[in-house]
Amino acid sequence: MYLFGKPVKPKKPPKERTVTTQEDMVGACTASGVNVVSFMPFFTLVLRSQTSGQPPLSVLGDVLKNSNGSIRTASATLYKGVGSALFTVGTSRVSTYGIMGAFKSQLPEDWAPYKKDFASGLVASVLKVVLTQPSDRMKVLNQNGFHLSFSGYVKFTMSTQGITGFWSGGTISAVKSMGGTPLWITAKNHCNRLFERHLGPVTTPQDQHARAFTSGFLASLFTLPITYPLDTSKSMVMAMRPAGDSLRPISLGEVAKEFKALGLRRVYRGSMLQFVLYMGGGSLFNVVQEGTAQWLASRRQG
Repeated sequence: MYLFGKPVKPKKPPKERTVTTQEDMVGACTASGVNVVSFMPFFTLVLRSQTSGQPPLSVLGDVLKNSNGSIRTASATLYKGVGSALFTVGTSRVSTYGIMGAFKSQLPEDWAPYKKDFASGLVASVLKVVLTQPSDRMKVLNQNGFHLSFSGYVKFTMSTQGITGFWSGGTISAVKSMGGTPLWITAKNHCNRLFERHLGPVTTPQDQHARAFTSGFLASLFTLPITYPLDTSKSMVMAMRPAGDSLRPISLGEVAKEFKALGLRRVYRGSMLQFVLYMGGGSLFNVVQEGTAQWLASRRQG
């Protein structure tokens, strides 16, 4: 090959990297930590908006008012529950990728890729709810202003609802997860396959990051409108309702009545901020997860 009359060596095609399930799991754990630390205050605003019915800006105003205008105190309030959030989100993502990888390998070879993605995502979503629901509920209570240590959370739950209280909201979480997780993963992987078909294989790290960001963005855009009403219901049931100095459980019937009385605005309260977060968070997660997994694969394969 010649360029301006000078010989130029053709670039070698990039080595194809085979990512293992373990590398996917490490990538998911890393990406989950980055996501939680980056977006925790905004997710807290969304959750409080879902449970109170107030717009996120009004919630933020209340937080600042109760903090006497101190940014440091307000930040500490918005980061309440970050420990349980890191554990919940990390465990959820790692178990999802681990279970998916193990289950997908058992499916028939002649199944279409999107069928494998959806079926394995469905199984993973149910099992991850069983594993992470107790810590997720602790996260929700702390985010919603009812601050509890781990031992305090255990005592409170056992005294108010018994052992089943640790899985309060589990049914809605499972339904949401069974819809949201397979849809997001199927959409993301389908986008990646379309990119490869129409744009060719990835040639540079920048190309990899751009594709990962775009596929995460589009997958989140597709999934959020479907799952958000379930997410609001889950938050309301898990956070419960104030009752004097404590909290009382709220049933799905109460949630349904409130939605019926106040309409779609109540159902989708906080969804615009959640939409922005899902676009950014889903894209960032995809970039970090795939980037970490690919980097580990390159180190392993030399």
